[in-house]
Amino acid sequence: MFNLTLSFSQFGIQKTHFQLYDCQNECLKTKQLQRDKQPIHLVTIKIRQLLQFNQTISVIPRILTQPTAAVYNDGLDNENYDLIVRLDDVIINEKTGNQYIAKELLGVGTFGSVYRCVKNNTNFAIKIIKNINAYNIQSMKEIKLIRFLNKKQEHESIIKLIDYFLFKNHVCIVFPLLGFNLEELLQETKYQGLSLHMIKNILKQLIAGLEFLHSLHWVHCDIKPENILFTDNTAKQIQIIDFGSATELNINLYYYIQSLYYRAPEIILGYKKTCAIDMWSVGCVAAQLYLGYPLFQGTSSFDQLSKILGLISITNQELIQNSPKCQDYFIKENQNYVLKNLKKYQNEYNLNLHDPGIQNITNIQELYLEFNKSSLRTIQEMATMEDFLDLLKKLLEFDPALRITASQCLQHPFLRDFQFNINDILKQDLQYQ
Repeated sequence: MFNLTLSFSQFGIQKTHFQLYDCQNECLKTKQLQRDKQPIHLVTIKIRQLLQFNQTISVIPRILTQPTAAVYNDGLDNENYDLIVRLDDVIINEKTGNQYIAKELLGVGTFGSVYRCVKNNTNFAIKIIKNINAYNIQSMKEIKLIRFLNKKQEHESIIKLIDYFLFKNHVCIVFPLLGFNLEELLQETKYQGLSLHMIKNILKQLIAGLEFLHSLHWVHCDIKPENILFTDNTAKQIQIIDFGSATELNINLYYYIQSLYYRAPEIILGYKKTCAIDMWSVGCVAAQLYLGYPLFQGTSSFDQLSKILGLISITNQELIQNSPKCQDYFIKENQNYVLKNLKKYQNEYNLNLHDPGIQNITNIQELYLEFNKSSLRTIQEMATMEDFLDLLKKLLEFDPALRITASQCLQHPFLRDFQFNINDILKQDLQYQ
């Protein structure tokens, strides 16, 4: 029921009983009404107008984007050229009429921001690219590639493209809303690592997706835990995302690709990319899933190479000798090339690098020794661990020409006959956590 006393008090009317002469006398005292006595119907109209105005006042929607201050694009973008998005903003594909309502910021990257949006009660993830020409060009390449991949085959390990359009001078790419990524999964384990059964499930799907990509002569160039997501919270099906750095095999790049911890040694040494660089990254991811932390935690390209060479031996010296960056990183002693020490490298290039990170593992076989400490291991589990280490060695082969391919991986004993079973995962995780 309408609360007459409360509503009238908002306009300076304090009487608890509505009487004609009281209403007229009180209205004469307010600044909203004319000084002369007015008919009751005019008072009623003005009160209704004020009530209507009062009901239209709303709180300004919360800004999801950071920083929030408007700088570019006629006040639409912040200082980082990101579109300023508020809660419940409607992001529209004007060609199709599709409308997506912004609900939360999911993440921020080099190329833009990702938001959870809702359309027809369905959640989507929208990547809104920064309003920078180079990024727009790169994003259009990503759209073109994912459309190409989806058209060839809707591979269950490759992200699906839902929609794309230009909105307020920003390229927007719409994907299904997926679950958590592998980095977040490791956080949940407090960086203690995953069971071998869980690792098998992830690797088989990841490598199957890369086999499909490589068969079409494309390289992802940025395989890492953050770019591998579960489709939902069941932690069963994964998909590869972020094809913004992907390139065709026949296109040469003259800048560093891949995130540092997952960067193949041939890229550091200046060689042309091949599909083998993705397989190196898979090896780094596989080791991290088991250990709980990155295997090679370099602080620079030089330190990363140092970490790799501290664990992986070079059987072919010609790889170093013929490297475009041989003189940058190595000196020749007798007939072998040896990595320069950090001080010499810094002095030559007038650099002040961070202190090298700690190398936790000095030999892949140490993983087996750690695994073997538990008296609970069965013969079958020990054999599975041996298969895992064998696959890891083949993935982390220094020579890209000898490194195992995606197709070969799927035929490796560690993955060949694997069938996903959630009960096996729960059993192992509870027993060995």
